[in-house]
Amino acid sequence: VQTLEDLLRAQRGLLPGQPEPAAPPALLTALHEGRRLRISYRTGGGDPTPRMILPLELQQIGTTMRIVAFCYLRNSQRTFYLDRITELALAEDGSSSDDMREAPPQPLAP
Repeated sequence: VQTLEDLLRAQRGLLPGQPEPAAPPALLTALHEGRRLRISYRTGGGDPTPRMILPLELQQIGTTMRIVAFCYLRNSQRTFYLDRITELALAEDGSSSDDMREAPPQPLAP
């Protein structure tokens, strides 16, 4: 680690020279603009559950990408693994955490 950027990347699990993780554009927009996302999240062995989240950080641990976010369903900070998110869309401005009737989310490519 030679620069501050290298240090910040190492904190996210990236080695110097390793490319930034590819993330859905809506997720990057939500992180940069402080916006909420509507997701469908599949827990281990469960059916997908619709959730409203406020992403706080995108992390990469080895080859695993995850989002640290505030979950309005659970009313607490949670970690969501990107490979378990089946749908993801930006929430409309002014929408409440209970309002899931907005434009349908787009499926994530496998």
